[in-house]
Amino acid sequence: YRDFLLKHSRALLGDEATVQVEGLRAGTYHGRTPTSALGNAFVYHRAVDQVIDNAIRAERDGFDAFVIGSFSEPLLREIRSAVDIPVTGILESSMLVSCSLGRRIAPIANAPEIAFIVQAAVEKHGLESRVLPCVPLDPPMHEAELMAAASSNPQAVLEAFTQAAQHAITHQGADVIVPAEAVLATLMVANKLTHISGAPVVDVLAIAWRYALMMIRLKKDCGMGTSRTGAYARHDPELVTLMARYRPFASSPLSTHPFGLSLSKPCEAFDKLRPNGVGDLRPNGVGDLRPNGGAWSALLGQRLYLIASSSNRSF
Repeated sequence: YRDFLLKHSRALLGDEATVQVEGLRAGTYHGRTPTSALGNAFVYHRAVDQVIDNAIRAERDGFDAFVIGSFSEPLLREIRSAVDIPVTGILESSMLVSCSLGRRIAPIANAPEIAFIVQAAVEKHGLESRVLPCVPLDPPMHEAELMAAASSNPQAVLEAFTQAAQHAITHQGADVIVPAEAVLATLMVANKLTHISGAPVVDVLAIAWRYALMMIRLKKDCGMGTSRTGAYARHDPELVTLMARYRPFASSPLSTHPFGLSLSKPCEAFDKLRPNGVGDLRPNGVGDLRPNGGAWSALLGQRLYLIASSSNRSF
């Protein structure tokens, strides 16, 4: 999985940007998969609280943008209120781009827990009139099962996904399909499932990275940054700075999980530690854009910091 994400980001971005993927601290889920853990509201908030510290650290380390690679978009409003670099979410960017490709968007998740989270996020963004209710695969599959299927029997997942998409197209008038979970999305990309009955199946990874690059360019070229009135108001900048400065950052290495997804039932990999490396893809990580060692020209060497919620299994 990690290898695929690295290959895909390099193929899409080339020398434009470097994607660094980080994850939540090892042991965050206590051996559970993200899907099984994040369905509980209390567990969700306990688990994702650390994401905002990743964003603050990414800005201090010189990253150009922060990409939340989880469809639950943890603390999106809070992070945008805390940092000045562009902050994008994989769900928000995918849905907004999809609205330019068709009229009715059909998100398909891996399991009911994630479908519920995705639906809540869609409503928070005020997109219910364009985005259909999110539905899960039948039967549902957690990240570990998806990754196992990717290497042994991807056709079963592709058929379940196609069946759900076809129902949305035929009975609900969907004309754009969104794989609404990152491991599931990677399966679609790896198997080149780009259209179903004429409806595009969007590459949410490509959209998230390219959207972040667009936001960097708009800020640098046009001065368009996050609003400081309304939802992302910063009435007391000094207090924000103080709160960020004195918040202790976790010093332990992050887990090996790649782009914000989950692992297998035993989930031993969730308890392993891995040093933070640029270009390293990890689950539950926030993604950022950084300059590519001077190789960047058009975008001035952007570095993308991506945070995900899954494991280090290869496709």
